[in-house]
Amino acid sequence: MKNLLKFILVFLIGFFIGAVNEYKFNETISQTDSNKKETIVEQFLESEDLYNAYTTNTDSANRIYLGKELMVTGKLSEQYINKNNEVVLSLLTPDKNIRIYCTLSNSSNQINTPFSKGQKIALHGICTGKIDNIMLNRCTLSNEQ
Repeated sequence: MKNLLKFILVFLIGFFIGAVNEYKFNETISQTDSNKKETIVEQFLESEDLYNAYTTNTDSANRIYLGKELMVTGKLSEQYINKNNEVVLSLLTPDKNIRIYCTLSNSSNQINTPFSKGQKIALHGICTGKIDNIMLNRCTLSNEQ
């Protein structure tokens, strides 16, 4: 009889621990899903507009764009492979010394045909600010232009 009570007690404790873990797991999944909903594009811009914002007032531009999901449309200046074997595309700006650099995520899955210099493209990525150039990371090519 004592063994049966011990078994039931251990079973109930295990059941309780499992239920708590399941609740916490589902809560984590729910938070992850809500974070994914926040990855909606927050700004749609032409490359010239982003350039103007950063060259006019970097601090103000950082408050508006830094860490935000942007869709930037512009003309391709150059494309190359960086040291991490990622494709980087740069967009023209009015200043020939400043570009908007976009590092593509999963580069090999995004580019089916090479681009031409001057070709209009749209890129979706996270703005990481400006040091010498304006940077977007975790970019994807977009069909919107």
